[in-house]
Amino acid sequence: MQNQYAPPQSQVADVHQNTGGVDDRVMDSLRRTRLWTQITSILFFVTAGITVITVAAMLLGNKLLGGNSTPEMVGALASNLLSLGFECLFGVLIFKYSANIARLMQTGSMQDLVLAMRAQRLFWKMFGIFILLMIGLIVLLFIGGIVFAVAVGAGAAM
Repeated sequence: MQNQYAPPQSQVADVHQNTGGVDDRVMDSLRRTRLWTQITSILFFVTAGITVITVAAMLLGNKLLGGNSTPEMVGALASNLLSLGFECLFGVLIFKYSANIARLMQTGSMQDLVLAMRAQRLFWKMFGIFILLMIGLIVLLFIGGIVFAVAVGAGAAM
């Protein structure tokens, strides 16, 4: 006789009845992580789209104002294009991680778990490199600001 008080059982597309050796706690943790990775990926791509619109507006505005390429304009365009590259890179990497989690939810295989963990490691490796580059850039800009201030101060003193 079946327990009439037991909850109903259903085979949902993203909920795999684990038979492949991956611990249920790991599957549950990754299942709950997937939504956030999808949202993060979408936000990276939306930000990249806004950056493309910004670059287009800058180019159009520059063209309407005579087309003179000032150092400020070139610097702003370069920084926006660099930002666009990082936004697309991180969006693709986190999307791949999310896709690997989805595949793991379908199969429950240890191989798909390894692929998901590799995708996660690659994302964080690239993000760490980005953070180190930004810290280096901030230090260089700080030193440059000090050198500039000293040079201006020395020129004003003469």
